[in-house]
Formats: sequence, C-alpha cells, structure tokens
Amino acid sequence: MKKLIPLLLLLFLAFTSIAVNTALADEVEVVSHSGYMDPFGNFHVVGEVENKGAFSLASFKVTATFFDTSGTILDQDFAYLMLAILPPGYKAPFHIVYTKPQKAAKINSYTLTVNYTQTSKLPPVKLQFENQESFVDEAGWMHIKGLVKNTGEETRFVKIIATCYNESGVVVNVDYSYTEPRDLPPGQTASFEIVIPYRANLIKSFTLLAESEDYVSIDEFQWRSIPALTIISLALSYILLLQAKRSLQKIQPLRAYSILH
Repeated sequence: MKKLIPLLLLLFLAFTSIAVNTALADEVEVVSHSGYMDPFGNFHVVGEVENKGAFSLASFKVTATFFDTSGTILDQDFAYLMLAILPPGYKAPFHIVYTKPQKAAKINSYTLTVNYTQTSKLPPVKLQFENQESFVDEAGWMHIKGLVKNTGEETRFVKIIATCYNESGVVVNVDYSYTEPRDLPPGQTASFEIVIPYRANLIKSFTLLAESEDYVSIDEFQWRSIPALTIISLALSYILLLQAKRSLQKIQPLRAYSILH
C-alpha cells in the first residue's frame, strides 16, 4: 500500500520563519522540518517522519518540489528515510540535498511528498547505547561519539542516526554513520562518530537511533547537547589552565643557602 502526503511549506529569506498548511494521513506525520543553504550554494531540506499507525512502515521516499517567488516549479529532488523500517511510534529523519546552486538560489517555497509502504517486519530492540559525548570543534562542526552494544545474536551493518533540534524542537540537521567495526557479535560493543558540519550553533538537543540488518534501538534515545558558549568557555578555561601550568614549570626553584655565623 502506498500513500502520498502533500505538505506545503513557505520559506522566507532567512529560511527560519515557516508557515505550514498540511493535511496528513492518520498513520504518518512529518512532525518537523526546515530548509537551509550551505556555503556551496546547495539547498538542504531536513525533517522527521513519525509512524502514528499500528503497523511497521518501510520504503519511505520523501520528494521535495521547489518553487520560486512567482510559484513556478523550479525542480524536484528526493531522499529516503534514514531508517529502513519505521516501527509504530518511532520517528526517523530524512535529508534532501539539492545540488544545483543556480536554481537553489531562487527557491522561495517547497512542497514535500512522502511515499511509503506497510510491512509485516518488526525488528527486535537489541541495540543499546552505552555512552555518548558531543562537542563542537574549532571549525564549528559538531561531533557526536559513543558506544553501542548488541544484546542479540550476531548482526551486520550497524548504523547510527542523529536527529538534531533547536531550542524550539525544530529539526535543524540530521546525519548518520556506521559503527567501527560495522558488524557486531553477540554481547559486543562498537564505537561510532557522527560529524555534523552545518548549523551546529543551532543544536540544543539531539536523538540517536541505531539500526542493523536485524535489530533497532529504542526510539528517541535523547541527549541534551552542551551549549556552544559553554564549550568555548570550557575550552578557554582549559587553555588558560595549561598556560598557567607551563608558566609554573618555567619558574626556577628557589635555592636554599645556609648562613654561616
């Protein structure tokens, strides 16, 4: 079974003020989305889809149709949902990257169409996050690192998906990576790192999902990120501490002299 979900989104020049007029099917909802232009002139549409029905859904394809200020269609582009199977109650992100800068510069609005099918598959929850850390590097890129554990049988191609939100809960960026190693024996853990190059300054929280050929993690494993100013302050404090330590190391120790009477 396939369904199409029209979603009208009006974008203003800053791509931050959004007016939405939507009529969605009962079992699927695009709960959040936003658009932005990267430094290379590519236009990105990031968002999150929720399965509100009673069955697992799969084969998601999200298509964006772009319009100029006069309402004329400029072009279309699409992306697949980052989670292969979306169980009931789960959310998963998508990321459309439109790589035609000349047309991207003319985008004033777009519509989203979601196409999907139902499936009888329901992956067991056998992937578990052990720990996590996040930081923003000197280039302004956000890094999300951690460990994931396989509590089931041996599984392959363990994928970690991050959905990042601003302070209002709007999706501002998404990305994914694979664990190292990609295949996980029973009871073993593997590390992962996701690097997000754009809009790190807007990220106030994020959720993590894990998926393999056989399993998924619990839905919306959520973390609060450290505000950028706090990161800068901590980094500056650490630098000053190192400088003070080095300065102390350069001070010559006082010599003890005995006084003869």
